[in-house]
Amino acid sequence: FVSSNSDELKNIYNSRKEHFEYNVQIVNRVINSGYSIEEFCHYNLGFDIKQIEKSIKIVFDYKKTDINLLKENSSQNFINQIKNIVLKIEKGNYDNIDYYMDTKLSFRDFQIVTKKYGIYNSLVAIFIASNLKNDIAINRENELNNKLIIKDRSITDIEKQEIFAFLEENQIPISMRTYKTAINKYLNNEIDIETKKYIKK
Repeated sequence: FVSSNSDELKNIYNSRKEHFEYNVQIVNRVINSGYSIEEFCHYNLGFDIKQIEKSIKIVFDYKKTDINLLKENSSQNFINQIKNIVLKIEKGNYDNIDYYMDTKLSFRDFQIVTKKYGIYNSLVAIFIASNLKNDIAINRENELNNKLIIKDRSITDIEKQEIFAFLEENQIPISMRTYKTAINKYLNNEIDIETKKYIKK
């Protein structure tokens, strides 16, 4: 019975240690990048501002002196890129693929950043809300097996696979919304699925 408790405590310790080490890795990646937190998320898909701030709190509760290594302020280049995205949203005809080709910030982080720099407005709010609403995960295997016709055109399995490959290669989150947008862009000759390149109009 003592051994069982000992094993359980050991597992808990190992789990906590792995969790702590994972957070250390995240913090080190941000520090080594030379970017601020928001700028790091702009260039790296799969991270968000609050997640990194949480990791920093966990790590620096133990290593308080290292906090000075974090870059506090974002570069003017980053701020200009965010402002440029807002301008594109305001002009219209700007979709989720266009967005993820310009930034890897999640839509919620984009809201945080645009509010921080005073460039959040009603059009940005509508753009964010429309991209978050009813966006669902996609089952790739099911999608490949299902028949898909868009604009009276049947999309082949090979084309579907290439669309998925395009999204992956360009670090675009794969969901039903981005998948359907990518297909429409492909049909409009805005995506070259052979080279996985995005053709800007």
